[in-house]
Amino acid sequence: ALLFTPYEPTMLGGFFLFATVAFIGQILLYLAFRRALPRARARWYAVAVFFLPSLVFWPSSLGKDSLMLLFIGMIAWGAAHLLSRYRLRWLVVIAAGLTGAGAIRLHVAALFGVALAVAILLGAAPRVKAAQTRRLALMFASGIAVVMLVSLASASFGVDLSGEDLDPFLSELERNTQQGGSAVEGEAVRSIADVPAAALRTLYRPLLNEAANPQSLLSAVEGTAMLVVSLLALPWIIRTLTRVRRHPYLIFCLVAVSGFVVGFSAIFNLGILTRQRVQVLPFLLAILIVMGKGAIPDASEERENAEIPETGGLAVDRLVASLPPV
Repeated sequence: ALLFTPYEPTMLGGFFLFATVAFIGQILLYLAFRRALPRARARWYAVAVFFLPSLVFWPSSLGKDSLMLLFIGMIAWGAAHLLSRYRLRWLVVIAAGLTGAGAIRLHVAALFGVALAVAILLGAAPRVKAAQTRRLALMFASGIAVVMLVSLASASFGVDLSGEDLDPFLSELERNTQQGGSAVEGEAVRSIADVPAAALRTLYRPLLNEAANPQSLLSAVEGTAMLVVSLLALPWIIRTLTRVRRHPYLIFCLVAVSGFVVGFSAIFNLGILTRQRVQVLPFLLAILIVMGKGAIPDASEERENAEIPETGGLAVDRLVASLPPV
């Protein structure tokens, strides 16, 4: 309603409006990649994040998806700057993104809050003045934020995470989503053995052999292509896991994608999952592009990336950089 307030509401105008909101989110995701990861790979990421069919199609409709992509872009953009320099003023951008995402989908906001907290905890601290002190302050702040977000999310679903009602909740969710023509069989993640099947279902399906109509065929082509790329990159991703601490933003991406697989594994309707996965596809793309074969930068590339000025050279970066330093 707020988006339509200055305009006369029309269906076509609404699509332009919401598509523009989503496009701003994609720009912020691209800026986050440029800030935190090797710039030599930014061109590949730009092609992926701006032209992947799911990221173009689903957030362009009237609804939550475009707004979620905008807020997730804000979280990623703020996280990339925060993890690169520990500039505490970027907490304002992250808080705004988490607040917006939480107003729509609290559980998704909690997921990204946890991902950022883990990145701060496990990632290597940047070489800045009083880095460890800032790190402790960030760990304290992120810890409080995670507790609040997780508590609010569990309360919104009526689930006590410390009690015995989690399994009944998952079972009910499984029953409710195993309906309709897009429903499939499976199991929610309850052990490590359930992860591969859950990852296949939540991130890639439907595959080519599961397409039932032209729209699902387009989704199947994309999912199958992403699966092939992921399988080819998997050996290199495993090899480079030991070096991921040097890129805290990659930890953020890994935790976000892993948390999505676990959290959404109780959903068995591929139509729902195809829309929902748009929220983590940009982070899966970052993992594939940076941790794939030959993608981890050498020392010279890392120095080039570290020397990117804090202001970036774009108006949005200069605006935030103009805030008083903390």
